[in-house]
Amino acid sequence: MPNEEIITPTGQLNGLWRSLFTEPKYQLLLSSGCLLFVENIIRLLAKVKTIDATDAERSLDALKRARFSDLSETTKVLFWKFAPITGADAEMEQRFARLLFLSRKILDDNHADSDLVARVRYYELSLVEVERLFGVLRHCRNVSAHELRPRTDFGWCLLVPSTILRVLEVCDLPPGSDELTQELRELCVYILTQTIQGHVVGQELAVPSNQPTTEDQLKYALNYLGQIIRRETNGLTGAGNKVFPTPLEEPEASESSDDIDLIDAMESTAVKEAISPEQLRQKLLIIKHQIDESSTEKNDWPGPEANIVQRAIINDVIMHQPRSIEDWIRMPDTAWRYQKHKMFMDQQLEEHWPAIFDLIGSTVWPSDN
Repeated sequence: MPNEEIITPTGQLNGLWRSLFTEPKYQLLLSSGCLLFVENIIRLLAKVKTIDATDAERSLDALKRARFSDLSETTKVLFWKFAPITGADAEMEQRFARLLFLSRKILDDNHADSDLVARVRYYELSLVEVERLFGVLRHCRNVSAHELRPRTDFGWCLLVPSTILRVLEVCDLPPGSDELTQELRELCVYILTQTIQGHVVGQELAVPSNQPTTEDQLKYALNYLGQIIRRETNGLTGAGNKVFPTPLEEPEASESSDDIDLIDAMESTAVKEAISPEQLRQKLLIIKHQIDESSTEKNDWPGPEANIVQRAIINDVIMHQPRSIEDWIRMPDTAWRYQKHKMFMDQQLEEHWPAIFDLIGSTVWPSDN
């Protein structure tokens, strides 16, 4: 039976995965990726002359006008239907999977350019995966919006960010979205790391100060997980007294290996994780989402403008690097906000300042290099 709520050193896992759906810009990016994927399929079908060019243009115009940001609405475009121009299916509306199959058949019969055939085949295979990925995302988004019960199951907290990472790998993303895509990718990796730490390790893993990235932290967490599996399954036997191999096991591994030394060092040494200013921003945004989520039920809550880590204040923090609550209160774009919502912000500071202070203290600023 999973724990009702598992607390990690940097926050609640329930709040971490939900943060992927409470930030509109992330949903818009994922929705745009889905829409662009469908747009490229429609253009390809029109080029092969599987569907009528007029129908294709009309549908492309509809895509441009829609600008969907809600994943539940966006996924519907994956199931649009068109009537092929020729063949046994002519005038019978078909979904993209069937239309791409017909396109490949047309190209094969006409001995078309191999690059065009390969492109049709690529989208034919990718469509199967994209439909399922967005089906999972749609379900996760609905759970985030409508289910109040905390979800901190190990598989669930791995599933949500992993699905988004795979969407970013297979979908066509709009031009100019590289920075936002990287931001979302780093947040997903961070959530995966915290999930492994919260469920398996149970404490913050120490990462060497010269390797502060979330990817490195995830690598060490997975390495540690492999060591735990080895130790916990040591001596287990199956049929014929055969010892079953365990994940990450090296044939010649011994207790004196570099990996074991690294794990032992991490277990015995409490080294504070070094983070970049951008990583600080992402971690403060997670706290922001947690405060918003916990405060909305209060009748007298003024709204996001009373949040101590609203975006304007986060920008202030990164610019002025406060070292105390007094420094924080005096920041130019924070001072007037604090005076306006002093009672609410004092309550938040009492609860969240230790975590915020630790994050600021762990940040390696450009001036420190």
